[in-house]
Amino acid sequence: MTSTEGRGLFYSGSAGIGKSRLLREGVAALPNDRYAIWSIAASATTASLPFGGLVQVLPAEQPQGLSPAGILRWALDVLQQ
Repeated sequence: MTSTEGRGLFYSGSAGIGKSRLLREGVAALPNDRYAIWSIAASATTASLPFGGLVQVLPAEQPQGLSPAGILRWALDVLQQ
């Protein structure tokens, strides 16, 4: 990959179909000296928060007054930093 743009993977599906295993195996194949890798997971506790599954990697203080698209842009900017 020669682009400076970020990349990401998102797995979704019913419980028990192998999403976690597929993700772990894919990540294990990546050279860790070239990629920043975050593992995140949503939970019942964080389900009511905007981007609750990302609480492990986003700052606790989210900007106020942004539209849903603005919050998404903010989250992407934070992750790219």
